[in-house]
Amino acid sequence: MSRVLSRLPNEIPEGEWIKLRPHPLSFIHLYSMALFLLIWGIVLHWLFNSSSQWGDVQDKLGGLPVSDFLSDSALSIGQASGATAIWFLGLIIVGFIASHLWIDRGGYRFFGILALIGIIGIGVIGYQAKYNSDDVVDFYKWFLPALSIAMGAIGFFGIDYYRRGFKYTLTNLRIVIAKKFITLDERIVRYNHIEDVKVNQSLFGRMFGYGHVIPLTGSGIATGVEESIAVGSVGKDVEGVNVGLAGGSKTGVRKAKPSPGDCLFGVKGPIKVRGVISKFIQENTGVSVAKRQEDTLERIEELLRTTAGGEDQGQGGNQE
Repeated sequence: MSRVLSRLPNEIPEGEWIKLRPHPLSFIHLYSMALFLLIWGIVLHWLFNSSSQWGDVQDKLGGLPVSDFLSDSALSIGQASGATAIWFLGLIIVGFIASHLWIDRGGYRFFGILALIGIIGIGVIGYQAKYNSDDVVDFYKWFLPALSIAMGAIGFFGIDYYRRGFKYTLTNLRIVIAKKFITLDERIVRYNHIEDVKVNQSLFGRMFGYGHVIPLTGSGIATGVEESIAVGSVGKDVEGVNVGLAGGSKTGVRKAKPSPGDCLFGVKGPIKVRGVISKFIQENTGVSVAKRQEDTLERIEELLRTTAGGEDQGQGGNQE
């Protein structure tokens, strides 16, 4: 259960708070993986059960080598093994492409998830081939498509639940970034701690009106370091031995890296949201400066009163 935010002193009423959630297309890289599994399962179901050419391909797959303990049903097992290999190869190729296409969004995880699904499928087909080899052909024809479609459907619902778990609240005093997905995480950013506000929009973001609004603070949250390394060396052959020196240097540039738990990720109207945040920053910074000036004036006045009081007492003592 998510925690209910308590209204702070001098904070505007809750009815005036601005509440935002990530746009569905901001998670398109995750939805695309689920969509691929659905499409891959549908294509395989058609290929295995409705394609007129699959029979010829299946006969050729029956000649693939199999392990010795499965040799009694080599034809059926070879067909199932070949079909499973095609299914697994499709997962690996797409996972490899996705891992490089979305490398800045943890693309290696896509490869790992698809590889894990493939390993599960191979394990189930292998078990079926070992203990019920006579029905392994009919089994793979429905199991592999069903597994792909089921994982895709689970992925869609899981990703949508994950996306809806992020909630961003803007008041006149703070930004609250909350995530409720299995666990509850919450981050509060005060406007007087924000040094800059960055907007990041992709091509899809500009087309459909969403983007990332990143409040940059001195703590460096929602930023990362991109490093580059330069290496140089000199050497000379001395009596057949290459002798030399090598050296290098590493430099890094801190850049904003949007993350759903550290910024306003994929919200609608990011330019407008940035304008609202900038307005609140100006208001809070002005109040802070005025308060510091007021405190300083009070301390000066108190010091003057203390000094004046001491001088009056000294003059009274001298007159006596």
